[in-house]
Amino acid sequence: YPNLLVRTNGSIMAQLQILKLTYQRLLEKCSADVKGSIAIEFALLFPVYLGMITAIMFHFFSALQLSSLDFATYNAANELRRDTSIANNAEDFRDSVYCSFVPAIVDCDSIELGVVSADNFTAIQDWRESERAEILGQFCTGTAGDIVWLTVRYNLDGPFRRFYNAAN
Repeated sequence: YPNLLVRTNGSIMAQLQILKLTYQRLLEKCSADVKGSIAIEFALLFPVYLGMITAIMFHFFSALQLSSLDFATYNAANELRRDTSIANNAEDFRDSVYCSFVPAIVDCDSIELGVVSADNFTAIQDWRESERAEILGQFCTGTAGDIVWLTVRYNLDGPFRRFYNAAN
């Protein structure tokens, strides 16, 4: 720093020594009090880590529930195709067939399903999302040669449920 080194009564080396001591005192003042800094860092980062762990656990359980429901839907559709169920309505079918394939982590009372039939695929393709909600609660397996449509709705519970339910 040539501008700071002005020749006065002392030599340049003495001025450098004074400048060095000044910087050392400044650094000592800034770094002398480190007590409690770890507690502050912990207090700032703990909610972030806790939120990440909670999100990972909820995502794991949600994926487990959704894969279990997919498995149960596949097996219930096989039961419908083989016509081995003795259910007369949607609730009986849910309780006797569908819930037998669902593990304990899924609340079977919050599952809604409906079974309808159509004679061709164009009738099924014409159903819109609003009409699918009307299918829930119906139970009509149709006759031989009909196409059977099984609709299942399950709302996930938990802190991030609106993200999963909005995607469905």
